Amino acid sequence: MVSPFRFLLQSRWGDMDALHHVNNVRYVEYAQEARIAFFARAVGLDPDDRSPFVVVRQEIDYLLPLVHRDGQVAVDVVVTHLGNRSFTLVQTIRDPEPDGSTYARVVTVLVGFDPVAESSRPLEDVERTGLTALLDEPDARA
Repeated sequence: MVSPFRFLLQSRWGDMDALHHVNNVRYVEYAQEARIAFFARAVGLDPDDRSPFVVVRQEIDYLLPLVHRDGQVAVDVVVTHLGNRSFTLVQTIRDPEPDGSTYARVVTVLVGFDPVAESSRPLEDVERTGLTALLDEPDARA
């Protein structure tokens, strides 16, 4: 099992809904912030370049309510599938402590994208190499 890429963020007071939980839309933003950091730090892609990928599917399982806190929230990222043109990330929004709670699980499918042709494209070798380093295929663990 591969160690995930970990991104730490601070929840903001404005992230809360009327029930004083992190609003469901913010989970998508937390996942996006972690995904951008993942591409820059773990995969080595320049975050100032136009996005080489587009999100084509995203699922979120909300497991526990997350309330505002002084401490940080962790978003762990692993790659669970790597295809010719697409890949799947699983992001776990959780407490940073080893025994901490898990609040949500986000599964995102991304596709290599050519902005000029406005169509999908095969993943480049440098992208594939960076993504392979964090590949944790569930079928391989069974």
